[in-house]
Amino acid sequence: MIRFDNPELTRMGYLELTPVRMIAMPAVLALVLMLAVSTEVESAGIAGGALAIYVILTHFWGLRQATESVTEEFRARTWDAQRMSIMSPRELALGKLFGANLFTWYGALMCLAAFVFFMRHELSAARIAWSVAFVLGSALLLQGIAMFVALLSPGARSLRLPYLLILVFVALPMLGGLYPLLTEDRGGSFLWYGRHLPTLQFAAVSAWLFALWAIVGVIRLMAGELQVRTTPAAWCGFLAFITVFASGFVIDQDTAPLSAAVFILMTGCLAFNAGGALAAWFDSRDPLRFKRIGLALAAGRTRRVLEELPAWSAALAVAGVAAIVLVPALAAVSARPTGAVIALLDQTGRFGPLTPAALVLLALRDVAFMHGVAFTRTSRRGELLIVVYLLLVYLLLPALLAVTGARAIILPNPFTQPVVAVVVFAIHLAMVLVWVRMRWRALGSA
Repeated sequence: MIRFDNPELTRMGYLELTPVRMIAMPAVLALVLMLAVSTEVESAGIAGGALAIYVILTHFWGLRQATESVTEEFRARTWDAQRMSIMSPRELALGKLFGANLFTWYGALMCLAAFVFFMRHELSAARIAWSVAFVLGSALLLQGIAMFVALLSPGARSLRLPYLLILVFVALPMLGGLYPLLTEDRGGSFLWYGRHLPTLQFAAVSAWLFALWAIVGVIRLMAGELQVRTTPAAWCGFLAFITVFASGFVIDQDTAPLSAAVFILMTGCLAFNAGGALAAWFDSRDPLRFKRIGLALAAGRTRRVLEELPAWSAALAVAGVAAIVLVPALAAVSARPTGAVIALLDQTGRFGPLTPAALVLLALRDVAFMHGVAFTRTSRRGELLIVVYLLLVYLLLPALLAVTGARAIILPNPFTQPVVAVVVFAIHLAMVLVWVRMRWRALGSA
């Protein structure tokens, strides 16, 4: 047995790569290959079959293995022992992510070798290399997402629903266009920052970039499980990456530099605003955390303050600063950035300078309400109350206000009525903050 440096990877290797499995996998694959060759299947057909088995092993079975690597520890009641080990978050996260799939990668790499061998006369060496890079990156991406979802709720005994969602909305659509993308050179390309990039190369590089971010997310969540203090830098870095990546699909070579900068800033404001609201849902809302922040501020311990800050606070702070800068920036740019994103967000063609500020105030209001619910001794059903609040505010209330004609005053549209929206959402935020303050005082006195 190979000796690994990572203790968790070594343990998973002994569990996954048993002698029986290591003999059975190549034997079964060799029988399938002999059957295909004996029936005189064309080389392209054998390569397609090898690629299909690779996808089944890495994109489907590997997805489940990555998810179960965490939930299985809870079912076996061994998670607490792992959390008390001397392993670092990176060692434990990478050991579980790659160790749980050692057997699947053992067979998948054989299939990938068969794909390269039988396609060597059908495709150029460069296209085969990019194809291999894409299927490797996409497999790591899906497995990283699966383990990331598992770590968001590690106490769950079963994650069948998230597994099925990833399978249906990510893995299956990817499988549908995978083989044509890898084997057919249709000359397609993506227009990114005004440059035409070949589809396969762009997909391969994108898959690896997102896979690396998924692995960083897994390590950060594992650090939280091991109670290792971290700062919100990784989450803000990911949102900045999303900003730059998404802006490239709209900005082209004809876009003025000032308009391009304003559009990137506007995209970043929207990305950080949405990322902050999303992080607030999953992040801990423990009142003691804010007590520790206050004590660290009083003691002047800046590093400890950053380590205690929730990720949503940093993201919304960046979004707030961007929204303030956008007020004069959007007003100054005469030829506003246009494109598919603007058309999607603003069907009326109006995206006022105060629209980003209204959206930030809206996110702050909802995040404040979430924490107000948490600042009570009877918050067992807090998550349910937050869900009811979101459904009421964003579905039922707008429908009722539309009938009465009062929506423009009570719940204005930040795209068509940005000025009114800023005023109304600021009043909402102030009222919620007063309520949160009352909750906080009641919790402290109790």
